[in-house]
Amino acid sequence: MPIFVAKLQYLKMTQFKSPKGHSGWLQLVILLALVLGGFILAGVVQIGFYKAMGVKDLVNKAEIMAQTMNPKNAQILQWMQFVSFFLMLFIPSLLFLRISYGKRLFWGGSNKHFNGKQIALAFFIILTTSYFAQPLQTVTESVLKFLPKLNAMSKELENDYNSLVTALSNLSGVGSYLLGLIILALLPAVFEELFFRGVIQTLFVKWWRKPILAILVTSVIFSMVHLSILLFLPRLVLGYILGLLFYLSKNIWVNIAAHFINNALALSVMFFSKQSLEQVAKTEKGLPVWSMFISLTVLGVLLHYFIKASRNKVSAINEQELKLLSENFSN
Repeated sequence: MPIFVAKLQYLKMTQFKSPKGHSGWLQLVILLALVLGGFILAGVVQIGFYKAMGVKDLVNKAEIMAQTMNPKNAQILQWMQFVSFFLMLFIPSLLFLRISYGKRLFWGGSNKHFNGKQIALAFFIILTTSYFAQPLQTVTESVLKFLPKLNAMSKELENDYNSLVTALSNLSGVGSYLLGLIILALLPAVFEELFFRGVIQTLFVKWWRKPILAILVTSVIFSMVHLSILLFLPRLVLGYILGLLFYLSKNIWVNIAAHFINNALALSVMFFSKQSLEQVAKTEKGLPVWSMFISLTVLGVLLHYFIKASRNKVSAINEQELKLLSENFSN
């Protein structure tokens, strides 16, 4: 084994720094600063979109909701959603990777080492996870009944979220549906997976060297940003499985493709059935808690085959990573 590779492996065992020499803390500060900047910029841009919808009083929630729910503003709302996620998640992710890791998107999980079998298994894993996590919503509802104030807040958040999704999913025709698949299903999958799994989770995994903890913390953040009390646990479980899929495959495109298919399926159900998100959700409710054991068994089997399908691809990714790190070390 070349001496510089041996030294590289020793360095990786003793301390964590990005290829640009940034420590974990410095990377975290850089990322937080970029996200804050993106959040502020997105807020400024959203004012313009609300004005385009006809909102005159930006502090009047009733007026904002009225214009948001107006079918004629559906496409404006879709574009606002896209631009907001682009500025808050995608741009900070790209800038973070460029500043701390260099020009290669490889460090965010982008590489050619994946196949269709991985994507298919990942999708069915996500689908099974939704059935596994669904009873957690029922459990949460039962607990919230004993907490009136938190329950009222939860209902308000869910009503606002369902109203927003219903307005976003107001697709008037096939052309609008196809555009929705891109803006509402594909691009959010790209932005969210790159930001949460490709950037945040990767940083924590490499920094802490405790993958389970890193995936869990990332999942908590993923669920928190969706601003839902009722669905916090189901989204936490979904976030954990998405994180596990990325950790096992080391390829962000597997996550993006599976996430997109899942989004596209939900959007298609709403479009062709002419149902709102709330109506679709009601048809999926009612799974008993004991059904989680069945779903967990299926998940175990699917994950087993996913690991087998990913083994050779992960080996190739590890070799590529070692080569890039050794080139950086030797320079």
